[in-house]
Amino acid sequence: MMSSAPTILIIDSNVSDSKPCQLVLARTFKDVAISIANDTPALAEVLSSQRFDVATVSPKIAWDDRSRLPLILKQSLPGTALILFGHESDIVKKTINPGFAFGGCA
Repeated sequence: MMSSAPTILIIDSNVSDSKPCQLVLARTFKDVAISIANDTPALAEVLSSQRFDVATVSPKIAWDDRSRLPLILKQSLPGTALILFGHESDIVKKTINPGFAFGGCA
């Protein structure tokens, strides 16, 4: 059980998806701190300035090769649970490398 409000990073190049996600999470978790990265500069900024309990990654990222993103996040945010959204076969095909572990698939 977390002793303080969770910190969540939403990575999604589609603002029309990330904003509703932010609203649902804000209603679900009291005092949650949510950051959104909709493009490369925003992701670079949050990765250099914050730590997160959870990072969620959209199935389609228009500004990056999604197959590299999980590894970048695990290196930049050690200890952060990483949740990849998408079809299981797509996630396995594009992101799973031997020895790579992440928090969950949805």
